[in-house]
Amino acid sequence: MNVVIVDDGFLIALTYGSTSDWVRNIFAAGGGTLVYRQDRIEVVNPRIVEEEGSHSAFPAVVRAGLKVLDVRKYLELDRRAT
Repeated sequence: MNVVIVDDGFLIALTYGSTSDWVRNIFAAGGGTLVYRQDRIEVVNPRIVEEEGSHSAFPAVVRAGLKVLDVRKYLELDRRAT
């Protein structure tokens, strides 16, 4: 899974599409737990973004792969306030 930190949350490239089971589960639950670099982080407010510049948040090598796969949708999640 390709995940990057953005603002107060995370951006996940939806390489398997926005209707995969795990994405639907995140929406049904209103969030979940993301394990990022061995940290467990509670995330909320899931939303699909299709902004042209979203891929620019990823490292160049990942962007190249996302372009080849024609990924256009991303899942954005906010970090739950503690």
